[in-house]
Amino acid sequence: MINKVVSVVLVVVGIALYGCGREGNGDGSSASNDVGVNPSGPLWSYDYDTTIQDFRLTRLRTVDSDTLNVATIFSILNTTWPDINLVHQRTSNDTIFIYIPASQYLTQQMGSTGPVQFFVTATYSLTELDGIRYVSYQFQPGDHAEPGVYSRESF
Repeated sequence: MINKVVSVVLVVVGIALYGCGREGNGDGSSASNDVGVNPSGPLWSYDYDTTIQDFRLTRLRTVDSDTLNVATIFSILNTTWPDINLVHQRTSNDTIFIYIPASQYLTQQMGSTGPVQFFVTATYSLTELDGIRYVSYQFQPGDHAEPGVYSRESF
């Protein structure tokens, strides 16, 4: 009787583990994390990698371009960076114009590395939008960040 119970438990655990391992697309991304399903988490990360002793840009999840829009990206970025409130001013040709009304956190309180992490992840996220290649950031300059136009090639 005990052997039968143990066998059933092992089969159930094996199926559960197999199911957990099957999530994803084989490319390191997870289908359940597409923007069309869960728009709250960040798309990109730019963090220090102790293995390579440098910063590394990492795509955290794939993007469903059919459901991706300006409102979704702004929601993601404003949730990811709650102390930096991004406001969409306008879009013109291949450039999206962003205003940061209260920039003190970005320019004075994040140190030198924090603003770079923000600009990299925000720029990569915003340039996921169809036709957008450049992001123009407007805000009051400070010690650690200044307004400007960035693209993926900027980093």
